[in-house]
Amino acid sequence: MYKIYIEGQYFFLEITGKLEALQDHKQDVRIYPLDDAAQTFMIKSPLIGNHEVALAEMVDENDVPFTLDGWESFYTSQTGAAAIDDYKKGSIDLGINFINANVAGQIYALCGIRVNPLNPGEFAAIVNYTAMQITNDDFLIRVYKNPTIAGVVNWVDIPGTPVQQFIADPAGTNIVSAGEKTQSKYFNLTSAETLIDGVDSIDGDTYVLAAVPITALMDVFGSINFKY
Repeated sequence: MYKIYIEGQYFFLEITGKLEALQDHKQDVRIYPLDDAAQTFMIKSPLIGNHEVALAEMVDENDVPFTLDGWESFYTSQTGAAAIDDYKKGSIDLGINFINANVAGQIYALCGIRVNPLNPGEFAAIVNYTAMQITNDDFLIRVYKNPTIAGVVNWVDIPGTPVQQFIADPAGTNIVSAGEKTQSKYFNLTSAETLIDGVDSIDGDTYVLAAVPITALMDVFGSINFKY
């Protein structure tokens, strides 16, 4: 269980089995929901660290369980989180460089996202993905979790965020194999299409947007929108 309360200007987090309570200045504490139903939250600060806590595990200073309304009212008024949707947002895209997806049936990586391995536990989530082809080809768009990617894969920090990005080689050398296929959708339009199912928390995992041409010689773009 997690006992959570405020004393003066300080936020306290007592964890069952731990001898000492964790504490930090309440305005330095950031709290975010990790799922659409707001049943699990990230509690983080420089001194407390990062903790994923289920609402069902939270009690107040009197050991009374929090309701969702009570918890949201507590943390939005008493900590540095101004509101339940208090996120910064970012995006990863290919710019003006499309990927040459020339072989039908091949799985071409477009771009990818992960939390910087030097900062494990930092919160980041995927909002959605977009893809567009400009050669009037039919294709399949897929999302892979922790795939194997051929060719040179360079992960680059995105300044001011906890995440790193991977942008695939425009020549189409970054071929995807293995990994868990989490989403897929068929497209045949040149306008941008969106996969709306994001990922609540990406900590510890890598997500790659990929395209599979159904007809040969396709040029394709992709992007990933995220929050942190």
